Parts: sequence; structure tokens; C-alpha cells
Amino acid sequence: LKSFGSSCFEGCISLLNLNLSGCTSLQTIDGFVDCKALINVDMSSCIGLEKIGAFTNCIGLVQVKLPSSVKTIAGYAFSGCKALANINISDCVNLEVIEGSAFLECVALENLNLTSCTRLVRIDNWAFKDAIGIKSVDVSLCNNLTEIGAYAFSGCTVAQIKLSASLTRIKNKAFGD
Repeated sequence: LKSFGSSCFEGCISLLNLNLSGCTSLQTIDGFVDCKALINVDMSSCIGLEKIGAFTNCIGLVQVKLPSSVKTIAGYAFSGCKALANINISDCVNLEVIEGSAFLECVALENLNLTSCTRLVRIDNWAFKDAIGIKSVDVSLCNNLTEIGAYAFSGCTVAQIKLSASLTRIKNKAFGD
């Protein structure tokens, strides 16, 4: 299996756990939008997985285990996952981009440690907008990070933020409320 196409499991109301530990050749994942009962996703063994998307509005999703191979977290990938509290982004040592609205309104997220993501170049517009539970953001060791997009952390009003010296551009209201 190399990919899950868009909408393949969209709206599936009985899917609780998604364990992809045997999918070592999986390259892209899409198609799990509005799986409201989904609680846990384990992609940690998907060593070929480079792009993750389409868990939008999985409102019951609490935990996601990502593989280190991920290069892109796609726009809206986890948007609206209001219960998402545990996601191991720090293990994604190959991560280059967090696209727009990827974690929009993920209100249960608390700590965002990206220090191991040394290949991270960009955090796009609205990436973590209204993720109001975020208390700390650490991108201090992301030596390739050059840009944080507009409204990227807007609404994260209690977050303590450690930035990278490599940043050359922080767009408007990136940390506004």
C-alpha cells in the first residue's frame, strides 16, 4: 500500500484506532476527514511516509504517532481535531514544512517542541491558529527555519515562545490574538 486517497474513509463513524505499523511502503496519507470516533493514529513505523493530510475534524482524535520520515504536514491535516493533545512532532527529524491551518483550532495541544526538526524551513499561515491550549513553543534549534506565516500562532495568547536565530521573516499577526 503506497497511499490512502482523499475521502477513502471520510465520515467513517465506527473507526476508533488506526494502526499503520505494517505499512512500511506508505508514502502519503489522506482520506480520514470527519472520522469523529477516531481516537488514536499510529504511523510511527511508516518509514516511507513523507506527507500527512486529511484528519480534519476528527474531533475525538487524542493521540498521533508520526514517523521520523515525514517531510510535510499538509494544510488542514489536523485542523479541527479539538481533542488532539499528544502528537510527537519532535520525532519528525526530516520535517521541512508545516502547511497552512495544519493544526487550526487544536485546542488541546499544550507543548510544541520542534527542536529536533532541524530541517524545518517554514511554518505557514494559520498553522496553529486558535490552538489556545498551547503553553510553550520551542523552535530555537530549527536552524533552517526562515519564515513563520501570518496568524501562525494567533490566539495562542499564553504561549511562551523560543524562536530560532535563523528566522528572516515573521509575517503579520503571527503571534497576535
